[in-house]
Amino acid sequence: YYKKHWKVGQKKRHEIHEKNRIADEERKAKAEAQRQKDEEEYRKKQEELASKTSTIEEVTDEEAAAIKANKQATDEEGAEKKDGDDEDAKSDDGNKEPLPEGNGGTTDKYTWTQTLGALELFVPVRPGLKAKQIVCDIGSDSLKVGVKGEPMILEGKFHAKIKPDDCMWTLVDNKLIQITIEKFDNMKWW
Repeated sequence: YYKKHWKVGQKKRHEIHEKNRIADEERKAKAEAQRQKDEEEYRKKQEELASKTSTIEEVTDEEAAAIKANKQATDEEGAEKKDGDDEDAKSDDGNKEPLPEGNGGTTDKYTWTQTLGALELFVPVRPGLKAKQIVCDIGSDSLKVGVKGEPMILEGKFHAKIKPDDCMWTLVDNKLIQITIEKFDNMKWW
């Protein structure tokens, strides 16, 4: 009698174990695919940033004069277009990247937005990092952000004082650090 129930229980345990093993393999495959996608996205972004860096090129006096003449001609054409429709001006600005919403800005290392009382920083990091690998030191007038064992990504002083006890940071999707900072004076734009 007990052998019969033991065999049935053993069969059920084996089925559940097999089902869980298959689900684990599927989860691992999904996580690996997401990791590869994130790494590819990060690599493309780094290449894009590297291609945007300016290069110094030595030119002769004649080439410099030609470049200046082209720039003046372009500026004159731009002034004539400004006298035209507003739609034409909007189409010229269409090729630039849009500014972040919320009275902020974008640099090569981070993006930020603000309200009168708070500041939000978004710092991209390489995918796959864990929160314990992040260094984020928020002082009353300074900020340090980076990855342990690597040079700091951000390090500097704020424009004005902040409330460090009301500030926090979060690692979003293991590829972006979101830092929320409360301003000391809630009535100033930075």
